[in-house]
Amino acid sequence: MASDLRVTELDDELMAVSVPVLAPGRVASLTEAERAVVARVLEGASNAEIAAERGTSARTVANQLAAVYRKLGALGRAELAALVTPSITDE
Repeated sequence: MASDLRVTELDDELMAVSVPVLAPGRVASLTEAERAVVARVLEGASNAEIAAERGTSARTVANQLAAVYRKLGALGRAELAALVTPSITDE
């Protein structure tokens, strides 16, 4: 997925990075619990915080995130956020 990143220099101090948009079917493949975890990750919550809120263990949250990464082709939280958050240029 990282090879699909495109960097565009806007001026001397500003660059834009874009990633491919996910096909709706890939996001639809997430379970309700995985979607809830993704929503909290996008808000900056840690695995421990998410686990406490959801009444699960931090390991369960880590397993759910691993499944999300696998399903969406993300390598980590930053790439996950880039994949599921609209770009400011998409407005």
